[in-house]
Amino acid sequence: IAGALISTAHLMHYLLTEHPVPTWSIFFGLITASILVVGHSINNRVTSFPALALGTLLAYGITGLIPLHTPEEPWYIFFSGMIAICAMILPGLSGSFILLILGKYVFITSALRNPFAQDNLEIILIFIAGCLIGIIGFSRFLRFALERWHDFTLALLTGFMIGAMRKVWPWKITLESQIIRGKEHVLLEENVWPLVNTELWISILLMGVGFASVILLNNISKNRAED
Repeated sequence: IAGALISTAHLMHYLLTEHPVPTWSIFFGLITASILVVGHSINNRVTSFPALALGTLLAYGITGLIPLHTPEEPWYIFFSGMIAICAMILPGLSGSFILLILGKYVFITSALRNPFAQDNLEIILIFIAGCLIGIIGFSRFLRFALERWHDFTLALLTGFMIGAMRKVWPWKITLESQIIRGKEHVLLEENVWPLVNTELWISILLMGVGFASVILLNNISKNRAED
């Protein structure tokens, strides 16, 4: 996850701050396809529906409770790294998606853009430490859960992604903001329906690109596994 963030830090920070709607549209398409890919792996969809519903409700509620401006203290940076790296070993999820939900994607990529500026090196080291602890502690549990409760685990995971879609909806309006350390931070925002204009059609196209990318990569992965 650190390598992925470092390689795209400058680009993603620029896109999220300067072109948020098109960028969120790509994420929306990526996650929509991931939901279908993971959901397709569930063997018994009928009996797994309660787990799917539970995951959806939990994620929808949690993403609504997480403030847009999250803490910048070491404990939250460590926690973000620990949770984000866990997503990397879950089917269909990405660490970047989790960081977006936790409100720390732009913060971490900002530190990676200038690793030796101010306190950025400390931020990066704390984040990496969280990643290491997360992958050591979670990988065994995930393997056990998938072996013991395969359908329940995947259904719960699929539900989490469905519920978290509210966080990556591209069209939002700012209801409340605050200047912190010379920068404007959005404290409260609301999802809205888009206006029918050129940006909407571009965003829909980008959703399609994101969606098709996941489906294509999944098909390539399946073909290689069969070979």
